[in-house]
Amino acid sequence: MRICRVMPSYPTDLQPGIGLAAYELLPHMPDPTLVITKKRAGHPAQVPEHVRLIRIPYWEVTLGNRRGPERAIRLALKFTGYMIFWLLSISYMISFRPQVTHIHTPMPILHGLFAKYILRNRLYISFHGTDVAATTQSRLLQVLVRKANVICIVSEAMRPRLKPIAPRTPILYTPNGVDSSKFPVGTESRNPTICMVGSLRWQKDYPTALAAFALFHERFEDWQLAIVGDGPDRELLEKQSALLGIGTSVSFMGRQSRKQVSTLMMGSRVFMLSSISEGFPKVVLEAAASGTPIVVTDVGSCGDIAKSAKGLVVAPQNPEALAAAITRMASDPEAWEQASIQGARTAQDFNWPITAKILMTSYASG
Repeated sequence: MRICRVMPSYPTDLQPGIGLAAYELLPHMPDPTLVITKKRAGHPAQVPEHVRLIRIPYWEVTLGNRRGPERAIRLALKFTGYMIFWLLSISYMISFRPQVTHIHTPMPILHGLFAKYILRNRLYISFHGTDVAATTQSRLLQVLVRKANVICIVSEAMRPRLKPIAPRTPILYTPNGVDSSKFPVGTESRNPTICMVGSLRWQKDYPTALAAFALFHERFEDWQLAIVGDGPDRELLEKQSALLGIGTSVSFMGRQSRKQVSTLMMGSRVFMLSSISEGFPKVVLEAAASGTPIVVTDVGSCGDIAKSAKGLVVAPQNPEALAAAITRMASDPEAWEQASIQGARTAQDFNWPITAKILMTSYASG
């Protein structure tokens, strides 16, 4: 079976955290595979021998949480960029002759429709992160998504939102995984640090995290907040830290390698996530695998994972509740120990070979 994967995000040495959900599956799915992705700065992550990687340059516009005419203009520019991406991809797809095309976000839907109706492929569409919100806001995208043979979701929380959009399309749960060998359990000797990992964008709601840490810091003055990631909100967040009086206790570490993220998690006392929109963030599993207790907001699959891992779950956009949760993890040794042990156990239930097998079985059933 020949498989074409269209994944606009692909990890590089400068952006090692993007596109990992699709990339991590490649070694565990040995059929000939064509990967088409956006050409980004840096050296791309290495692919297995059975995979051919094609990187295509095109412009990309972020929508953010903009509304009104500005959003419409940005959406038009974004679609135009994907049109260019599609046109430059066609020759590679025709030459490769895939039998299954899997687009790892609904945005490159033109690749999917071309594959289904011209190349006679089975079409799979994966939903990650804010893909569901983008689809529910676009009637055109909803119509196009219905053309898929199978919809893949990384979180069961997505199912009730997508089923009304595509009631006749099978929905397949394909959870994210974690390679525990890359995120081993840390030692008992850890720094008084709360770590966060994620792009500095509105979806992650770092303002709530900073407000919560400021409340927490009134009692735990020697603790630090380490934030890995970069993005358009960095300057505003740095200013907020200063205004809250926690500037010297918050480290904006920028982009880090996977090894550096692992080291940070193994040496931190708590992992915190304050998002208002998620699917199934891999960093939650990575922190759990590291034996780092997790405190998360109840979005996507985060709450389910945290409950299984004996972490703590709070409502989004509630700094007081988030501060109370990290305070408990910092001050209750028994709760911390239980969350550390159970987190590592929970992470073992999620691995890439299992998800790869789910997909390969579905591919073959067509």
